[in-house]
Amino acid sequence: MNVEHWKTKLSMLDFTSECSVPTSEDSCWLCEDLATWNAVLHPLKLHLAEQTVGVLCLHSFLYKAKNADDFKELDTPYNSFFFAVWLPKKHKCVQEIKLYEGLLHCDRVTIPDSVAQNTLNLRSISIEMSSHCWDVLLSALHPIEQLEELELGDFTVSESLNSRLAQLILTNSDSLKAVHLYGTAISCSIANIFVSSILKCNKLKELSFHGDVGSAGLRDFATLLKATETLEKLFLVEDQDSGPDQEENNEKILAAVGDLLRRNTTLTELRFRGHQHLLIDILNALESNNVLRCFSIDTYETDSVDPGHVFALALKSMLARNKGLHSLCLVDFDLDYHTAGLMSEGLQTNTTLKCLDLSGSILGFLALRALCSVLSVNRTLCSLMVGDFQADKSESIALSTELAKLGCYQRVQMAWHQWDTPGLSSAVLDLSLCPTELTLCTTLFSEDAFCTICNAVASSSNLKKLTVYFSNGDSTHVENLCKALRENTSLKYITLHEDTPSLHSAATAAESLSFNNVVVQLHVFCNGMDETSAAMFFRLLVRNDSLRELEIYSRVKFAPFCKDTLCLALAQNTFITSGFFYDGLHDCSETVEAVLQRNVTHLHQAARFVLRKNTGKAYAEAFEHFSSKSQLLRQVMWASDMSKTEAKAAVKAARLYIQRNYLFINRVVCHELECHAGEGTQIDQLNHDCWLAIAKYLKVSDIAG
Repeated sequence: MNVEHWKTKLSMLDFTSECSVPTSEDSCWLCEDLATWNAVLHPLKLHLAEQTVGVLCLHSFLYKAKNADDFKELDTPYNSFFFAVWLPKKHKCVQEIKLYEGLLHCDRVTIPDSVAQNTLNLRSISIEMSSHCWDVLLSALHPIEQLEELELGDFTVSESLNSRLAQLILTNSDSLKAVHLYGTAISCSIANIFVSSILKCNKLKELSFHGDVGSAGLRDFATLLKATETLEKLFLVEDQDSGPDQEENNEKILAAVGDLLRRNTTLTELRFRGHQHLLIDILNALESNNVLRCFSIDTYETDSVDPGHVFALALKSMLARNKGLHSLCLVDFDLDYHTAGLMSEGLQTNTTLKCLDLSGSILGFLALRALCSVLSVNRTLCSLMVGDFQADKSESIALSTELAKLGCYQRVQMAWHQWDTPGLSSAVLDLSLCPTELTLCTTLFSEDAFCTICNAVASSSNLKKLTVYFSNGDSTHVENLCKALRENTSLKYITLHEDTPSLHSAATAAESLSFNNVVVQLHVFCNGMDETSAAMFFRLLVRNDSLRELEIYSRVKFAPFCKDTLCLALAQNTFITSGFFYDGLHDCSETVEAVLQRNVTHLHQAARFVLRKNTGKAYAEAFEHFSSKSQLLRQVMWASDMSKTEAKAAVKAARLYIQRNYLFINRVVCHELECHAGEGTQIDQLNHDCWLAIAKYLKVSDIAG
């Protein structure tokens, strides 16, 4: 789009009409006109999206928008900074801001006084750009009240911005529910001020915290954890400085967390990233805790670490005594037979843990076997997730035999080997033994073994998620997988990784889903995108009507015109509401976002029709389009707080509403049709039941207009 064309689009925007949220039970008119506004916002690297029904989010693209350079020096008051301030000031339906790029000319824009004095309705702010831009923006947006979520991304916080953010937290201390500091460079003194402000938040449910604080910050953080009665999720990032002073600080922080766990209050999720040797007190505290449900430990070390005997003993004791934990995740650990054996001993008496995720750690064969053996004793642990492990043929056969004997294929998730074929294929075909997730790597299976597994997948009625790694160019493996994907009726989530230099493996498998009516999510990591692959994805997109999410990542640059082919195909798909095409160089955000927002708008129109917020013809047509899709149920549930059963009943009622009011919705009559018995035309003698019998075969779109 050139600048003159952009100015024409700009002239079409409605800057005068007020937001209709305060005076309407339905959403603001702006939600229905997003395409017009985004045509102006996209060249400025901004996008306005309807996240949920009636709630808009203004965000910037993660990557450079097409032709953005043409607008860098554009002499107009309507730049990115203007819209970042004007939109949330003018429209209360704009409740979220997520900006990842610097705003244009933030010092050279004037917002009309009539708008500048408006009260905002912002609920969520996500910051990831220069301090100067955000300092000016927050000043322009002032006052911000009733904020519920504040997220600081990866950037350096200046003294000036820190003061403004601290004041923002204090002003919203009665409404803030989540504060996240992700990789933000904050000095120790600034961090102290942050913690002091967060301490005043009396409704805080989620906190992501960096451990680089001074003595005052430590004191306030300990006070926060000691006093909180609302905190449910805590993500703690330990400072990487290995000096004695910082290690002492880290110990004090973890001691405060340990005290919180011993109080057994509201904390249900704890994620820790740092040095594992400081976690002994946390594990000890968990022995008597029955509230925490999820615990994740991610070590800082670049190489997997041996947890050590003391840590292993503490882990064993925690597993044996804890009565509340449902999920435990260990990342970057090197678990030997000794450690795994102690964990197994603890798991023998554990009655609550449902998922043990070790997929990010290294296990030896004996360690893996020790953990698998406990599955025969512990019937609560339903998911043991395992990463890479080394085993020879005899060891693999022994493990496979043991899993088959225990009937535990559905409870263990790992990259399977061809020696698992007999037991695994039998389990996949058995409803009571079939795993819900399956990971396959083509190099680990012979042609015959992979064919057997694929035949089992084709007939499975319980398998929900499939991940496949193509590590060779064997067409037979691809053909067998395609056959399985065409015939399977239970899979909903599929991920394809193409590691081979040979192209088209992932694209060929993806195309086999063209007429699939079950799979809703497809993620593809391909080794390249040429015209042949693009044509395969084109056919998938124009034929499939079940996918709601499609993401394609290419490790090398797209071949010429492939991006246009993908975007053209996506434009013809009216069901996908989430997606991304990226090759590391080309970003399709502008085109993709426009298409996705079109589909999201129609989905939200369908939800509004179900909720009777708008029963016009366009909304009825949108409902008919999505009425059989699970994504409509979710939208109705999100927009109304209905249960799934209630949402299903509402969708059924909406379908009946169309039948009863068919002629009224299509504006054939001004009021609901009433049938009266008597002499005259045939319709005069058509009773209500007869009309319903006819109307159920009619679609609103059957009548043009």
